[in-house]
Amino acid sequence: MDARVRQKGTTLIEILAAVVIFAVSLAGMAALALTALRATADGHFVSQATILADELADTMRGNLAGYESNNFASTPESAELDCGPGSTCTPQEQSQYDIGQWLAHVSDALPAGSAFICMDSTPDDGQPDAPACDGEGMNTVKIFWVDSSAEEALAEGEAFHRHAMALVP
Repeated sequence: MDARVRQKGTTLIEILAAVVIFAVSLAGMAALALTALRATADGHFVSQATILADELADTMRGNLAGYESNNFASTPESAELDCGPGSTCTPQEQSQYDIGQWLAHVSDALPAGSAFICMDSTPDDGQPDAPACDGEGMNTVKIFWVDSSAEEALAEGEAFHRHAMALVP
């Protein structure tokens, strides 16, 4: 009988240890799931940026006169211009209309999305407020958006992604 008295409470301690181990493993799995979710979202935005850059290249192919005059590298002058199907816009007006529509699409498709089209010999530099275009090299599109996993670092200018692509229509 003396052996049974010493065994009291041992099972309770074992159950408590098992619950603690289970809770720690659940917390780890939740953190892993959150990391996977953020990575999936970031991958989606990289894909969107690539699709948007390809879309701009296709638009430029449709207006080679506007591309050769470097009209796509300027900011749209008028938001009131309507160069939709059947219009009689000049190549310059068409490129201004197209770039305005495309920039609106970038803004809608990416969180805090912005883009710049410029001549640049070093496309993998710059920030949303300073794209660092040097006026040399190839026509380049630089697309920026906010990083979903580092919004607190936005004030430091480091919470963005950049996708740069040389445009060859």
